[in-house]
Amino acid sequence: MVSFGDVVAGMNNLFQGLWQSRIESSTEEWRRKTTFCVHHPIRGLVHEDPITRRSYLKPRGYPGDAELLDLIYGDASANSSFGDELSPLGSQIYSFTSRDSSASAVRTRRHILSRLIDEIAPLRRHPRILSVAAVHLREASFSSALRDRRIREFVALDQDEKSLLEAMSCYGRYGITTVQSSIRPLLTRKHHLGKFDLIYSTGLYDYLNAATAHRLSAKLFEMLRPGGLLAVTNFRKNIPAVGYMESFMDWWLILRDEDELASLDSEIHPCEVAQKRVFVEPNQNIIFLVLSKT
Repeated sequence: MVSFGDVVAGMNNLFQGLWQSRIESSTEEWRRKTTFCVHHPIRGLVHEDPITRRSYLKPRGYPGDAELLDLIYGDASANSSFGDELSPLGSQIYSFTSRDSSASAVRTRRHILSRLIDEIAPLRRHPRILSVAAVHLREASFSSALRDRRIREFVALDQDEKSLLEAMSCYGRYGITTVQSSIRPLLTRKHHLGKFDLIYSTGLYDYLNAATAHRLSAKLFEMLRPGGLLAVTNFRKNIPAVGYMESFMDWWLILRDEDELASLDSEIHPCEVAQKRVFVEPNQNIIFLVLSKT
């Protein structure tokens, strides 16, 4: 039987080797290498891990879905979904992937967002909050302001109906409302959701090209009330897990550095920005951009 220590050592070597190979390869070379990984016998082993397997199979039709995030969060309902199917090896690999620095960063991101929610609530009269690409809205679990009904309106927008049904099931009793939509109606001004005190989007920007990311940032900022906050996040370039994610998970993100994320306010007039903060969470994997409106 393979010991957990052996699995950790093997996964560390795999992560590091793929990361190194990626940075040493051209884009074309790296694509060829990821195709090779897909057909390598080791794929069958690492796909015993539910995080790796779900990302690769994409049962919702897209990567990084809400169920996968729940696996990263360690949510009990997500864990029960694979139940007896989880092999001893799969359990050991899951212990590794769910504790990797990128997974830890996702959990840290959730807590930072819940603090933002709780910080804005006492500062605003009848606060309104919008989460764009809300998935299961798990940050709501940690918000005392939401639990105490100090948020006048909390709108969760997502394209996935199943994600919104889960969010409503868990947090509907706190008064959240849901909107099933992609971001296109926001960009084309077909949605009339009103003005908000806090708008945030976490995993969405990891999939947006530069032009769309700039346009969306300007639109979301426009939807803020005076003094409101816009918070968006993005995974950093060359995170330790990126080689493994792109090869064995088939999970390709648009990674950015701090300067690239900071530039997302380029279509916002500088006089409208009261404060701008760019910071990296403690795991050094995810960058935050927080803009406050004059």
